[in-house]
Amino acid sequence: MASKMTCDITFRLGKAETVPGEGVLVVGGHHAFGNWDPQSGLRMSTDEGSYPSWSAKLQVPEAVGTLEFKYVIDRQINGEGFCWEEGDNRRLPFQPGAWVQNDTGFGCPGSKLAQEHRPVTATKPRDRAPLPAAAVAPVAPAAVAPAAVAPAAVAPA
Repeated sequence: MASKMTCDITFRLGKAETVPGEGVLVVGGHHAFGNWDPQSGLRMSTDEGSYPSWSAKLQVPEAVGTLEFKYVIDRQINGEGFCWEEGDNRRLPFQPGAWVQNDTGFGCPGSKLAQEHRPVTATKPRDRAPLPAAAVAPVAPAAVAPAAVAPAAVAPA
């Protein structure tokens, strides 16, 4: 949970196609993004169920103004170095709280920032009465009678 002067950011990149062993990084003008050094950038993750989408989480502990960054594909495993996306830097205004940064895809020109601000509020757990047993009991499936099968018609010889 973000405190008053921190910014929790979840980065979601909709599409970045890679080959096994390659990775995707968030690299930018803040030490949390490697200060434009891809060796120190924020590594994103994916899995079989979400590929080619990638995501990463980060907490920026202090006000920094606008964060500028790019997505970078790490192709060092193939001896190709780093592949920077083309175009202008992406920009994320620093605002304390929890944010989700959704970007369409790697190198998509004109990709717009779609930020979802989730206000951080202090809440305490509510006391709840337990659910009645009937509300949580599993429901048995209805019995299904086997369908009658009619004998196949046989053509006279």
